Amino acid sequence: MSSFSAGRPKAFRFKKFVVEHDRCAMKVGTDSIILGSWTEPNNAKYILDIGSGSGILTLMMAQKASPKAMLTGVELDERAHHQSEQNVQRAHFPQAIKMLNADIKTIYPSQKYDLIITNPPYFKDEIIAEQRRNPISTSRNQARSQSSLSHDELCETASRMLSENGQFVCILPTQEIDAFIVKARAVGLLLEDRVEIHSNILAKSIRTIVRFVFSSNVLNVSRLVIYDNDGQYTEEYKELCKDFYLNF
Repeated sequence: MSSFSAGRPKAFRFKKFVVEHDRCAMKVGTDSIILGSWTEPNNAKYILDIGSGSGILTLMMAQKASPKAMLTGVELDERAHHQSEQNVQRAHFPQAIKMLNADIKTIYPSQKYDLIITNPPYFKDEIIAEQRRNPISTSRNQARSQSSLSHDELCETASRMLSENGQFVCILPTQEIDAFIVKARAVGLLLEDRVEIHSNILAKSIRTIVRFVFSSNVLNVSRLVIYDNDGQYTEEYKELCKDFYLNF
């Protein structure tokens, strides 16, 4: 698996790049690793990572994409943005990679994106109460709260920025997926893939990956189990993430 890099206790090492995340509200986690491992950029020329944080999804897509692809990561938090720039510069991937410190709602690019990927916020009203109790946690709460980018706004932004044959891919808590699919459909995005993620064979789905396109006549439904009955990673999980985790 990936590991904390020797000499860099605040870094996460993968096979082809290192992600430092100590200045990021949201740390490197299983959700992003699964999402990046599952998503295939195919021949995407323009790739967008919304809420890029440490830059992990941008870097994972750079590893998988064509050398001629152009990638953009957009992050609202300034500290996370600066750290993502450093992570990208250190990785030395051949693509043109641009990390922006901006509100995605204010960006109107000259070109459409062939792939839009995001691990969006998922905490709602309870975050507001926590912010009042602990203002120091505001940066982390902003990264996890829908107050800065609601699911409606995310779907609208993806629909506006996606190319005609592009794909929009994200991961969310399973209990939020059905409502999210309705919001996506309202702006013309049709569900083509749904992957239910289970921590073990007996557990309910905890996260779900969804992939949307503008035109589709099929719906592919599958599932991924992370741990077996012995608490070890399953073969399917290791196969999915083998290009990134150090020990797979």
